[in-house]
Order: sequence, then structure tokens, then C-alpha cells
Amino acid sequence: MADINTVKGLFVLSVLVNISLLTGILTLLAIGDYSGEEDSLEALHCNKKQSPVDDVGPNMFELRYRKHRIFDSLNVEEIEAVQKYLFSQKSLNLVHPSKAKITDNYIFLMESQTPKKLKVLRFLDHVGPEPPRQAKVIIMKGQGRLPMVEEYIVGPLPKPKYHYLNNKTAKENPLPFRIRPYNNPEIVALMYEVLPETMSSLNKVLQDIYGAQLSPHECEELCLTFTAAPVSTSFVRERKLWIPLFYNLEFPTLHPIDFQLLININHKNIKDWKIEQIWHSGILYNSTEHFLKTYKQNSFPRMRVNTKKLRESTRGYLHSRGKLFPNKPSTGPQQFETSSKRYKIVGNKVIYMKWSFDYRVSAIQGLQLFDIRFGNDRIVYEMSLQEMAVLYSGFNPFMKYMHVADTVDLPGKGFGLVPGIDCPHHATFLNATHATEEFDQAKVYQNAICIFEFNKDAPFRRHHSNNIRGGVFYSGLVNNVLIVRTISVVYNYDYIFDYIFYQNGALEVKIYSTGFVYTTTFSEAERPYAVPVDENIVASIHAHLFHFKVDLDILGEKNRYETWDVKVENKSNIWRNNYEEFHQYWLDRKLKRTEKEAIHKYNFNTPKYHTILNNDKTNYHGVPRGYRIHNRGMVKQLLPENFHMESSISWSRYQMAVTQFKDREEKSSSITALFGTKNPAVKFSDFLEDDDDIVDMDLVTWLTLGTYHIPRSEDLPNVPTPETELSFLLTPFNYFPEDPSISSRNAVRLTPSKKKSEKLNVETFGTPDPPKCVAPTFSFNSIKSSTIFNR
Repeated sequence: MADINTVKGLFVLSVLVNISLLTGILTLLAIGDYSGEEDSLEALHCNKKQSPVDDVGPNMFELRYRKHRIFDSLNVEEIEAVQKYLFSQKSLNLVHPSKAKITDNYIFLMESQTPKKLKVLRFLDHVGPEPPRQAKVIIMKGQGRLPMVEEYIVGPLPKPKYHYLNNKTAKENPLPFRIRPYNNPEIVALMYEVLPETMSSLNKVLQDIYGAQLSPHECEELCLTFTAAPVSTSFVRERKLWIPLFYNLEFPTLHPIDFQLLININHKNIKDWKIEQIWHSGILYNSTEHFLKTYKQNSFPRMRVNTKKLRESTRGYLHSRGKLFPNKPSTGPQQFETSSKRYKIVGNKVIYMKWSFDYRVSAIQGLQLFDIRFGNDRIVYEMSLQEMAVLYSGFNPFMKYMHVADTVDLPGKGFGLVPGIDCPHHATFLNATHATEEFDQAKVYQNAICIFEFNKDAPFRRHHSNNIRGGVFYSGLVNNVLIVRTISVVYNYDYIFDYIFYQNGALEVKIYSTGFVYTTTFSEAERPYAVPVDENIVASIHAHLFHFKVDLDILGEKNRYETWDVKVENKSNIWRNNYEEFHQYWLDRKLKRTEKEAIHKYNFNTPKYHTILNNDKTNYHGVPRGYRIHNRGMVKQLLPENFHMESSISWSRYQMAVTQFKDREEKSSSITALFGTKNPAVKFSDFLEDDDDIVDMDLVTWLTLGTYHIPRSEDLPNVPTPETELSFLLTPFNYFPEDPSISSRNAVRLTPSKKKSEKLNVETFGTPDPPKCVAPTFSFNSIKSSTIFNR
């Protein structure tokens, strides 16, 4: 047995050597006795701005892939070609979005259309031709007696020659104009035509009571602004909005007033839009005239607002205040790369260690990953966000009706990632190109995605043995991962999406929520639904829900879904003479045969593993190879079925569902989910009604993640991310003969020397010590404004 000094040396030095091999969380980088000149230091800078784009780093795994653009987003040239072609079609009678009114026909958005899966796989697996590139275009057709929303397929790119209605999906096409998504012509009409006219008499009252007006053109000292909550078509068959007013300060949702409008915007002719009701201080008025009459009679209490105090409020002001810390200004630890980047980007394909995948940025769904492979084996065909929903509660009408599906608000909302905060400054920042109603031409959003290698906070694996029974050694592996990140901002909330690739073939998707909460003015009636968070304001309970599509292909498309249920047995203990009762766990494997059998609603009394397996491909021990799905963000959505907008988000009924793959079931939601709640264009629960066979079929897994947010005072001014984290993992389950990370060169093994000294035997498997170098300098002042702000 090693003596005590050897043990001490082994423990201390093992930790130090392991840390030294990290690519670098360092607060101070020691550069030895170096005392050279400034220009010599420059030569020792770590990894001087090496781009991974179309370049290859060291230790790159040799992957076999075909260069293609099957999954790529549309580029500027393709968008311009589609626009030119569609504008040449006289029957469409299109106008540019910037000039469009509700009664016009215009392009709402366009994005690339992924070909049918079978055709894609035949091409990728070298048994078929490359499918033609096509665009999917959504057109708002406000002209004519029967306005509608139409979705077209346009192709082939880059020189389109045809277009046709896309009727090969689960949703209806064309769609009723009444359920169209909230759009720019509507917002412009509301802000600059309808509200200025309808608010002319009300603004005097608002100025009297609140010291501010709702006016897009002018207001005195303070201005008001607004947001909107759609009234579900489950309640009315018309298009209506509850509009709450806020002071236009940083940030508006934290500066509410107790004044809300119900506006009917059902008609194409905006002259027919009208204020139907007004809510003020807990009282509902059935017309503007009713409210004004009550005001003139002094029939409700006046609560004059101290506008000076309001303007000086720091409630939503994101500027450091209070007793600042640390006492002496200093920068915190930062990560940097000591060697060249270890990932490669070729077009829209990313290669890292044994991983490879294609990405694209959908105008509706954000970042999507395709053809995810580990060691040349396809693990996932598609992984993509399908929908986000936020469900609020409250006494006042706005919070009561504020149930929203947010992916329709994603176009152009993911950009401007800031180096040094949103992503490490050594990350690679990529742009995204979109064609939406925001601009007449294609728009390139800078810094929309970042990709970086990162050292997570705990070792990937380790063991320290120091006894005669297990031997004397230390072995550990740094938890290096590749992270692909995008952040989408939907007005007040920021959603961070991470796709994380581990060294053992595991893949994690992680979501963080931050931003500003919605608040309303305090009243006793709000107490059951909300928490006081500042003087005279409350923030309501709400649920955040996310739906993902995960199309696993385990060694082919012929897969099955099996749960490994953990149960407890009670049997006689045959190893005891008295055969006493003995309780222990046992595994009950259950094959799910149909889609309805595969519906999962979590029950703590029945713990289990969820696995997708290939029954025809077994490992050395005869066990089917597969992957486990581990949802670490499960939530139970409590609202009853088909109530309010629940039918549009029927996917939230299930923590997990597994269906047989169908091209027509490409998405679980629709851009019309917000208003089309009575008869949703896409209702996910319908995917399960045919109860298809799912044994040894091409399967798709659908996962719901979510959380309930009960606001508290510490959510002001901004919601912190640590407690909003949600995730799910895909991990190998008897897929490999052993943990594939055992092949990593970033492992370290330490053993004591035979002589009684402090010297260690160190094995780093060919990885050299980190170079003695100076970390690259970084300053926020070096960031270009155009990469952050879209102006």
C-alpha cells in the first residue's frame, strides 16, 4: 500500500494535472519566467482567430458525407429568385410587404421546404438522386370576397418554374382569413389609423388620470404603449383583441395601468374596427360612451399618478445599482481555446470529433438539426422545436385571455448574440437569412447562431482508487462538449436554446427562459392568481410549454418503442434458512405496439426508461441496440381538453408520444394556432387517433417540456435563468460495446511511481500540455453595432 506522502501527492497532483488539461477556465494564466518584448508575447497568443469555417482542426474524425444543400436555409439569391417569380404571376397580384394593407395580397414569409424523407435518405445513402430544392411560401390574400391564407411550394431553385398549393400536410390549405396570424398590416392599421381615431376622446381621460396618452405621433411628458391578447375562437367566432396599456418606459410590461380595451378587428375594412368594451379599475364598460359618461359624472375614484416619480423609477431599468460588487471592479473567469478549433463548418454542416449534423434556421421554428450522426451512424434524422406556448391567469381580461402560441413570432427574433455574455468570445458566430413581412427583401440577421466547444463544470467521468483491493490510480476525462446556441426574443421573453454534443454519443437539448414578466396593477381580486412584485403591481402565474419533434433512426428506420419499467417484487429470500420476505427492484420490459399505447403521461408510481430500439441489430450480448430518451423537463398541463386554446396545443396533454412517421405529419402546430383554436389547422391529438402500428416502423418521438412560473420580487427587473432550465437527453442504450468516450485523447491516467517520491506516472494519450500562451484579449467595445441591433 502506498505511504501517506504518496497518497497526498497523488491526490493533489491528480487534481492539478486534470485542471491543467482543460482548454481553459482560468482566472490567471501563468506564463512561467517569460520576460520577452511585446512582439514576442503576440506570437504566444493562444489560437489567434482561427476560423473553423471550411477548415479542419486536429484530431478530426474521418467522416463520410456528401456535399449538398438539402437541409440548407434559403440564401439571398434564392429568395430574390422566388420573389421575382411570384411577382411575375399576375394571378397572385402581389404587393410588397412595406406597402401592404389588410386588403392586399403579399408574401408573409418564405423558407426552404425539406424534401420527403424517403427521397432525402435515398440520396444521403447513395441510392438515389439529389432532390430538387424548393421554397415554401405563405401568402396573405386579403383581396377578393373570400380572403384566405395560402401556402405554396415554389421550385426548383435557384430558377423557379412552378408553384402549387401545398396540400400534402396535415393542415388545411387554404386557411380561413379570420384565423391568420397577427401581422404587420394589422399592427400598422391599429397603431396609426384605428387607435388614433378611436382614442381621441379617451386620450384626454388618460392624460387626466395617468398623465400620459396613447399616441404614435405625439404625447406630452409620458407616452403609453400596448400589447395584445387574442380572444380565443373557442369563445367567439370573431377576431378580437384585449389590449392593455403600459407606460412606454424601460420595460413597458413592468409599468402597467389599469386600463384595457376590447377591440373587434374581424372585418377586412378597418373602418369597421371598433372598441367594444373598456376595462378600468376592475369595472367593465360596454362601450366608449358608457365609460366617458361615467367619467364625466365622477362616478369612479380618480387616482392621479405621480409622473415625476414614475419617470425616475428604476423598476425595469437594466442598469447596475445598489451597493455594487465586487468592491474592486474585476473581470470574472473566462474560457478560451489554447489550440486550434476542434470543429469544422462546411456550408451548413458541422463536424465535431465523431459527430456531424446539418442545421438550418426556420423562419417559423427557429434552429433545426438534421442527419445527426455519431461515427458515421445516423442517430437522429430531425430534431426541431415545434411550438412554444405561454398560458397566463388573472382577474383582469388581458391576463385571463393571454394564452399564446409563440413560434409565429419567431421570424427575425433570433439575432444579435453578444460575445462574452450570450456565448463565449471564442465562439463562431453565424448569420441567418430570412424572408418575412418585416422587409421587402431578404434580410441577413447577424450573430443569429453561435457554435463553441466548452468545458462543463464536472468531469465527464473519473475514479480515484487508493487501496489494495482496487489498486492505486486516478483516471478522469474532461467534459468537453460542443454547443450550438440560438436565442429567440418574443417581445418580453428571451428563450435560450442549446444543442449539446457529448463525447459518448449523448445529445442534450436545453432551454432557459429569461426576460421581463408581464405585470398588472394590484387589486384584491388578483390575489388568487398573482404575486405582488413591486409597489402597486402584481405578476401572474403562467406556464411555459415547449414541444419538440425527435425523429430517431437507430441503425435504420425500422425501430420499436419499449419501456423498461422499474417494479418491486416481494419474494422469499432463498439465501436465508427461514425464507423471509425480501423486497427488491426488477425490470419489466414492455413493448408498445400502437400509437395510443405509446402515449405517456408521467406517473411517479411507475418509474421507467423510455427507449427506441432496433430489434434486428443487437450488441455482443444479444441485447437490442438503441437510445434512451430522458425528459428532464416534464410538466402536467392542467387545463381541460378543448378549453380556450388547448385544442391548438393538444400536444401539451402528453409528456411524450410516439407515432409512425408520415410526411404529412411534419409539424405539430400551425402559424394559425393563436386565433384558430376552435378548429385548429393542425391538431396534434389527431395524429394519434388512427392508432397506427409502431412495432418495427419508422418512428417519431414528440416531447413536451414545461414549467410553471410563480413570479416573485426577485424576478424584477429580469427573470434569472438558473431555475428556468429545462432539458431532455438522448443517450446510448446498449448501442455501443462500451462507452465510446474511452477512446478520447483528453483523458488522463495517473499512477504513483514505484519509488517513494512525489513524482507521478502521467498518461495523456498523446495530448500535449497546453501551450504557455497569453489568452486572446476581448473588449465589449470591439463589438460592431450592426451585429447586435437590427436597424
